[in-house]
Amino acid sequence: MTLILNNGEIEKVLTMDDCLEVLEEAFKDLGRGAAVNQIRVHTYVSMEQSAISYRLKTMNGAVPRYGVMALRIASDVVHFPKVAGLIRQEKVAAAPGKKFVGLVQLFSLETGEPLAILQDGYLQAMRVGATSALGAKYLARKDARVLGLFGSGLQAANHILAFSKVRNLEKVKVFSPNPEHRKKFAVEWREKLGI
Repeated sequence: MTLILNNGEIEKVLTMDDCLEVLEEAFKDLGRGAAVNQIRVHTYVSMEQSAISYRLKTMNGAVPRYGVMALRIASDVVHFPKVAGLIRQEKVAAAPGKKFVGLVQLFSLETGEPLAILQDGYLQAMRVGATSALGAKYLARKDARVLGLFGSGLQAANHILAFSKVRNLEKVKVFSPNPEHRKKFAVEWREKLGI
């Protein structure tokens, strides 16, 4: 029977400590050729006479130690606004209820059966933060105590959370082109981590 989980259900069971542990093992397996992944593929469709584009994003990988193959599919509407004088890509929450659309399908390597269909929002934010923190764990100085962030959105929050697990942070320096968002973000994380 295929398990179907939404972001809220995943958030209740997936901790950053668990994410770091599993990703670290998966990356070690990948480095020794015992796991595989496929390069991410972005397919853009230009919407004529519109400032938006459609993007289908796919990526997949397998970690035999866990007996699974995963396929992530993100169905995105994107646009390219000018923010603080720079053009940047932004996803549009265009699905009903102002939601993004992304799924992870998990398959058994032994039977080929679908094990789970998961919303990807919480998973991908945790994965990105944990991946960066694992890089710092092995590449940054052991006495590094200051984290610098560009941006103050969801990815930044997960980076602080993940980095706080691999380093004893004393200070976080954050830049965001939106001063109000940056200040709110700084207050929130100052309170959460006491730094």
